[in-house]
Amino acid sequence: MRIVNSLPALLLVAGLALCLPSCKCQRDVSAMDELASLPAIDQRTFRPEEGHFVIANFWATWCGPCIQETPSLFRLASDHPEKITLVSISIDSGVSEVKKFLSLYPASQAKNVFILHDRGKNLAQKFNVTRYPESFIFAPDGKLIRHVPGAVDWSQLEFQKIFGL
Repeated sequence: MRIVNSLPALLLVAGLALCLPSCKCQRDVSAMDELASLPAIDQRTFRPEEGHFVIANFWATWCGPCIQETPSLFRLASDHPEKITLVSISIDSGVSEVKKFLSLYPASQAKNVFILHDRGKNLAQKFNVTRYPESFIFAPDGKLIRHVPGAVDWSQLEFQKIFGL
């Protein structure tokens, strides 16, 4: 009788054990490590700051929708350095075109903005990026809270609410 009564509990424990390796929270924590694995084009290394949301944004200088969203994204990050860290990941073939493009946006020089160059798209593949731009918003605890495929206006109320602005 005891074995029969404990069977549901045993199945629950076994099921949890099988699910834990693929837990989203564990993948999200490693996402921060993945972002830190690529140095910024100014040679700084991204490290998540305590209490900060992190936006990982994949883009390219030749991508029309990326160009469209760039001003509002850089403005959001530069206006809220106490809450937001932007990791902007270019998949362009060369750094020179990235630097030329960024020279149009002084906000890209903010201390809380890290520009990475993912020439081989290795980081984009690890994030399963399927289109550009594509963004991932991580909570201060490192958990993925929002996937944003495509261009958006980062000044929208929904993003203000996410970041508590």
